[in-house]
This record gives sequence, C-alpha cells and structure tokens, in this order.
Amino acid sequence: MSGKAPLVKALAADQKSLADAVAALGDSPAFAKVKALTESEPHASTMAKVKADDLSWTWSMIESAPSKPAVTVAVSTGGSAAGAAALYRIASGEMLGVDQPVTINVLGADAATIKDVEAIGFPLLKGISSSASESAVMSGAAYAIALGGDMAALGKAASKGCLVGAAGCANAAKAAKGSSAVVTAITSAPALAASVELATAAGVSPSAVEHVISWADGTVDISHATVAGKWALKDGAAPMPAVGDISEGIEADAAVSHMKNLALGSEGAWVSMGVPAVGDYGMGSGFYYSVPVVCTPGAYKRVGGVTLTTDVAAASTEPPVLHFEDVVVVDDAACRAEVAGTEQVVAQIAEQALAVEVRGIAGIRGKHGAARVVQVTALEGLVGHVVHHDVGVNADAALLQRDDHVAEGAGVAQRAVDEIGRASCRERV
Repeated sequence: MSGKAPLVKALAADQKSLADAVAALGDSPAFAKVKALTESEPHASTMAKVKADDLSWTWSMIESAPSKPAVTVAVSTGGSAAGAAALYRIASGEMLGVDQPVTINVLGADAATIKDVEAIGFPLLKGISSSASESAVMSGAAYAIALGGDMAALGKAASKGCLVGAAGCANAAKAAKGSSAVVTAITSAPALAASVELATAAGVSPSAVEHVISWADGTVDISHATVAGKWALKDGAAPMPAVGDISEGIEADAAVSHMKNLALGSEGAWVSMGVPAVGDYGMGSGFYYSVPVVCTPGAYKRVGGVTLTTDVAAASTEPPVLHFEDVVVVDDAACRAEVAGTEQVVAQIAEQALAVEVRGIAGIRGKHGAARVVQVTALEGLVGHVVHHDVGVNADAALLQRDDHVAEGAGVAQRAVDEIGRASCRERV
C-alpha cells in the first residue's frame, strides 16, 4: 500500500466542503439526514472516492488538533497490508483521539509506505521511523499493535504497563509469556464485519449495532445483537452469519479500534477481545479466549451472564489446527528414534481433540520401553502433556476426547506421565 498522499491532497477541498455541510445540520444530526446529504451530489462522488481508496480515516485527520504531549506507538506490521493501513489510522487520530500527537515506531513496513505517511502531513504525527528489531520498535512505546514478527520478543521488550494488542489469541499468549505488559488479543474483525453488514442491511449507522460478539479466535455470534434497539436475530436465522472475506481495511479498523477501546475506554459498549481465560464457560484457564468485555482506560472487565448457543459453543472450540515448533530431540539415539513420527501421533490426537500446538518433544527410556512425551497445547493455551506409548504405557492419553473437557484430558495425560515415572529409570532432556 502506497501513494495515498496525492489522493488525500486532491480530495481535501471536497472533504472540507462535505464536513461543513454536515456541521450545518446541527449537533448530533439524525443518521437519515446525514445519509441523504452524503448520497447527493457533489458529495456522493467524494464519498465514493473515500471508500474506494480506503480513506475513511481522513475524516479524523480533518478534525485533529494536537493539544497533548506526544506518545509513542509501536506497530509490528508483519509486512501485511492491514498493518500498513493501520499506520494511517493511528496518525490520523483514530486510535488515541484527535487531540493526541503520536510518534510511530514501525517494524515490517516498506520504506515507501513510511514515506507516504510522512508526505500526507498529519497534524498529529510527530514522527514515524522504521525499526530494525523487536526491541527497537518497542523502545519507549506506551502502546503497541503486534500483527507480525516475533511475538515473544515483542512481549519481552514491552515496558511495564505498555498496552499491547496482538493479532489473535495464539500470538497474544506468546507475547504475554514473560512480559510485564498488558497483553490482549485482537479478535474483533469478524464481529466488526458482521456489524457493518447488519447496519447496511438495516440502513442505519454501524454505531446503531450493538452486542455482536467474536468468541474464541473469531467465531461471530449475533444471538445477543441489536440493530437500532431491535433484536438482530430473526426467527429461524443462524446465530453465526457468514461474513465472507474480511478486507484489509476492516482488519486495520479492528486493530485500531481494539487499542482505542483499551486505551480510552469503550464507554460501556461491549467489545470483543482475547483475554486470559479464567475458567468461564467451562473451558478451564491458562490460555487466551475472545469474549465480550467493557473497557475503561487501560483495563477491561468481562461481561457476565452472556450465554453461548449450542451451535456457537461447538464452533468456538473446534478446528484441529496443528503447528509444530520448538522441537527438542534427546541425545539418546534410541529415544531419538522413538521421537520420529510424532507429527503423525499428534495428528491422530487432533482428530478427536481440541486444536493443538506442539511446544516440545522429549524422549523417555524406562524398563518398560521407550515412549514419546509430547507437550500439547490448545491453539490458545496449555492442554497438558500427552503421552503416546510404545511399550508399557497407558494409551488413554493419546485418545483425548473433546467431550472430556480440557482439564480431564490433561488429567489423563498426567496420569500417564506418572505411570512412566513409576516405571523408573526415566531420562528426559
């Protein structure tokens, strides 16, 4: 993404004219009046250009007027278009308010994008620069958006109290480990996309749509949603609407609005956010999970009493996704041989288990034979040590059932580990 500066400057006069026309409607004009104005010429052509070029953030830029000391925002884009799009939104004032100047440290964006952001002349932008490492991008940052890069390194480099939003629950868990920052997961893009679709269908402002939820790592639920005060879910309708492909602009909006809500508060509105699970919904703890929350500046509180329908509950605990990393192979040749084929073992487990992620592998030698010990995590957190047996080891741990719940599955695994321990002569690296 590059070359927005010429577009912004070419539209400046037309946007100013439209902004003045809206202001002439008075304080808090009805959405229908604003809609009618923006759909009439010449303003309709201006709105079409703004939408086509993803320039919605220019409205905040027009209103911006710095009045506070600058703060530093770190953005690790992972080279994504959504990450680049977030830079324009942050510089415009959409994240921290139209009176808050910012300095932006960037990791992963190309030089052309950074040059383009500079060329626009954002009133709130005190500086934007490219960083060479995770530690450099996090230097001095009070806020951070982590859409890519080494999540663990970003989390460890964050200063105490820094507000960090990481893309997805798995990344948030990685960033939070060993970090003194406040780490949450950005999960609201599907809910945001669904809200826009509901608003468009009803002919109302997206702000009139409330209580759309992203569960888990993005399962959309409209069973609690309202549109202009009326229930969104019609009789016989599915509580999980298909939102289709989510645009880069929606992804960027989700990241920026996530940080805005956490930094400034959500003013009582429900927002979806991945936070550490605390045993709610019967899913245990020790992992990140997206739930509805209400934010006050720098903090969040879970919304209580929100139920999951059967369909939503099933969808938000499913997919068997596997990630293999951080494999530790023991020095013992025989144990190393036993470790071979672990991917197949874990794939078999995943057929009946929660989404899993291999975090480490170790071999065990005992008088009853060799075994593999595979530390398996749910995509969002620890499940337990699952043991696949070769000789003399309880095989139940390799048959972790989803219906057994995480805690019971972990208990089965631990009993198998204990059994190996009682077999004595254990060696592991």
